[in-house]
Amino acid sequence: MTFNEYADYDGLGLAELVRRKEIVPAELVEAAIERIERHDPTLNAVVFRAFDEARSRARQLTSTTDLPFAGVPMLLKDIGAVRKGWPTRQWRSNCASSARPIAAARCSARCARCMRRHRSTC
Repeated sequence: MTFNEYADYDGLGLAELVRRKEIVPAELVEAAIERIERHDPTLNAVVFRAFDEARSRARQLTSTTDLPFAGVPMLLKDIGAVRKGWPTRQWRSNCASSARPIAAARCSARCARCMRRHRSTC
C-alpha cells in the first residue's frame, strides 16, 4: 500500500482491508509511520514515538484476531488516555517534555478525581 492509498481510507475502511486480508497490519503501521515522519516536522504533534512497539504488535496480530480495529494504527493523545510505561504530562503544560513514565492505574485514578472535581470528562 502506498501513502496515497492509505490516505483514501478512514479507520473503518482500513480495518475492513485487514479483515479481507487485502493488507497486513505491518503494512498499515509502515504507512502511518511514513505519514507521521512526513508531516510531523510541520505539525509538531507527535511527542513520543513508539514505532518499534507498533511494528512488533502489528507482526503479532493474526487473521483470527477478532477486534473491530485490529491492525489499524492510531495515535494516543495525552489527555486522560495513557499507556503504562509511556511518558505523560497529564494536562500540565508546565511539565518537562521528558516527564517520567507513570503507571496507567495511577493516571486513571487521577482522571477520575479530575472528573469528580470539575464534573466533566477529561
